[in-house]
Amino acid sequence: SAFGDYRYFDNEPAGVAHRNSLAGGLAFKLVEQDRQSLVADTGIGYLNEQRIGSADISTATWEAGALYKLKLSATSDLSNEARLLTSFDNGDDWRAVNAFALTAKITSLFSLKFSNVVRYSHFPPAGFETTDTTTSIALVASSFLAGVGFAVAPPLLVAAEEGRQSQLLAFVLPLALRAGLRALDGHRRSDAF
Repeated sequence: SAFGDYRYFDNEPAGVAHRNSLAGGLAFKLVEQDRQSLVADTGIGYLNEQRIGSADISTATWEAGALYKLKLSATSDLSNEARLLTSFDNGDDWRAVNAFALTAKITSLFSLKFSNVVRYSHFPPAGFETTDTTTSIALVASSFLAGVGFAVAPPLLVAAEEGRQSQLLAFVLPLALRAGLRALDGHRRSDAF
């Protein structure tokens, strides 16, 4: 099937003031089973990146990616998405992203999501590292309107920047782990929770 994609990204610790990208292409369902699925896509697009301390980038791009999902139980699943984006203007300007996530349903409205994202830029802004990682735990609420979802991250966010990791609030982690483990085990939370 055909797809269109717009993305906005900003990450000042990685030297990106803001990035806008627009792409279109084709996506293919390679595996579609009850417990697992695998989708691959490829497309072309345009990227405009405003950099901190380096020349900005404005270029046509080519990208490809794959998304694997595995249903672990009725209330939990994991996913892994890998993406590659290359510039038509500069062969050294390519980026790769790998995003791993484990999601556990707590109620019909809320889920707990643990994710780890590794971003690699072969042509980073001057003075910045090639690899950037973000690890997060988020409470995800599903909206009643057309399946639109949003994440409520603070104060559950754990961000790793340049090898330093911020601390979770001591009372939040045990509560989040308890809820997540109960959901992974297939239990529903009690009203007294």
